[in-house]
Parts: sequence; C-alpha cells; structure tokens
Amino acid sequence: MFPSMDKKTKSIIAIVLGVILGVVVWNFLREDKSTQLPIPNEISRTETGIISIEKPASFEGVEMVTYESPYGYEITYPNTWNLKDKTNVFYKKVLSAVDIEPMEVAPYRDIDYLMLISVEEGFLDDLEEQINSGEQAVRNIRNMSELEPVILNGSMGLRKILRSPSAYYFFEKNGRLYGINFFYDPSLKISEQEALWVLSTFKITER
Repeated sequence: MFPSMDKKTKSIIAIVLGVILGVVVWNFLREDKSTQLPIPNEISRTETGIISIEKPASFEGVEMVTYESPYGYEITYPNTWNLKDKTNVFYKKVLSAVDIEPMEVAPYRDIDYLMLISVEEGFLDDLEEQINSGEQAVRNIRNMSELEPVILNGSMGLRKILRSPSAYYFFEKNGRLYGINFFYDPSLKISEQEALWVLSTFKITER
C-alpha cells in the first residue's frame, strides 16, 4: 500500500486512520440514537419549562373553589364554573376523570370542556406503550419525541403543545399517571390568562 514508507510510519498512519474511522462511526451512532424514543426519566432538568401564571385581575374578588380529589391532586377554579365526573366514559384503566369548564360553553364546540383531568395506575414510562396502542388520552401523539419536559407546582412531567396554548400534560407520582387535556378556545368566553391560571393551580398532593 505504501511501498516507500517504513514499518513505523505505516503503523502511525494506520492508527490515525483508525481514530478517524472511530470518530465517524461514533458520530453516526449518536445521530441515529437521537431519532429513537427518549426515556422520560433521562430528560435534563435544565431543559424543563416551569409553568407559573399570574392571577388575572378579572379574578380578583371572585370566589374560588378548590377541588381536592381523593386520587391525589387539587385544582382551583371560579365557583361559577362546572366540574363534572367523566370517569364512566373512559377505558377501564382510568381511576378517575373530571372535566372543568366555564358555565357557558359554546354549543358548536367539538370539545365541551376547558380541561379534562384523568388519573390511572401507571408511570411516565408507560406512555410509549399507550402511544403504540392508540389509547384515547394520547391519540394525537405519534411518538415520545413530541413530548417536552415541564414542571407544574413542583411536579415534573411531559407536555405536548397542540395549538398553543392547548396541550396534553402528563405527570407521575406514587405509581399513578395524571393526564390533563387542556383545550383553550376564545369561544369559551374567558381569557387565555384566566384559562392558564386555572391550569397552573393543578397540584399533585401527598395523599
């Protein structure tokens, strides 16, 4: 191959070529890995978005209700809004499901709530299996790479932005998976800040 070179020079060239080949292969494998589904527990805490919404001036003086679920979470909303139990319309794995909506909901809306909160036995790692099986709660999520990390009142979870500010949220604690389907629409006759503030009061409790 290199007839005019001595053995030592040939060895050095072989080592250099080997190092270059190794770097090329390593970069290829690293790029290929990035296309795989991320593991939620490995998400960097430094990339996490924290949800914090200032209470709207329109809510000053408005009586609020805090719903304390026996399934380990609470959420606060104006006492003129509705909270409905929707557990019976979900698949059997769901322990609890409630929706929250303003008193007046436009009749032509495809979705008749502002947010739907569900609780089931499970973990964030179970989401991949749910996505692959086409469960209702994650029907618009094609793969785990569409989810981004988020923190809400100290609980770390995952979120998929739909048409901002609408999004899916998923949190985990004590072997339970908490899902929030949040769908804001101006036809609800509330402001985006009002809707987001109610969402921001969601808190997983210790019970």
